[in-house]
Amino acid sequence: MFLLDAAAVTARRSSVFDPTLHVADVSFAGVRIPDSARVAVDVERARHVALTGMAITMVGACQRILDLALEHVRSRQQFGVPIGSFQAVQHKAADMHVAIERARALAYFAALTISADDPRRRMAAAMAKAAAGECQSVVFRHGLQLFGAMGFTWENDLQFALKRAKAGELMLGGAAEHRAMIAEEHLAAHV
Repeated sequence: MFLLDAAAVTARRSSVFDPTLHVADVSFAGVRIPDSARVAVDVERARHVALTGMAITMVGACQRILDLALEHVRSRQQFGVPIGSFQAVQHKAADMHVAIERARALAYFAALTISADDPRRRMAAAMAKAAAGECQSVVFRHGLQLFGAMGFTWENDLQFALKRAKAGELMLGGAAEHRAMIAEEHLAAHV
């Protein structure tokens, strides 16, 4: 990591499918980096912090999707009753809740390991990101099903939470990549 004069670096905002994300293309063209600009930072630890932060962001987006879905199934009437009174709808909401709480617990654990400088932080951050990715998949699918066609409209706030959850899955590696790393590390420790 390096500490540079901002005037030496150019940044241009990038357009991504989630308009709530602030992403930029950063250019270091022609920038000379002296040894004195090096900042003593543990890059591996910074990655763990980034993974955990992204996992927490994804959990927050998934919680928002669940909150919107619950509000919808409580107010939407079919056959004279709220659709939330139907067992199949309740099962989907319960699956969403369980996925969110699992991912939240792993994200909190990862944050605690980072805070305590616990050597398990690498594994914990990967587990948090993998769980958040799996959560995103369940919540994304069920959230859209509970909203039906209304979930696809631009007028519905669901689109923002769905985009944020999906963006989180795409950044810093997906659930499958992190599960593979966890498996490799576990096998290496026990073989």
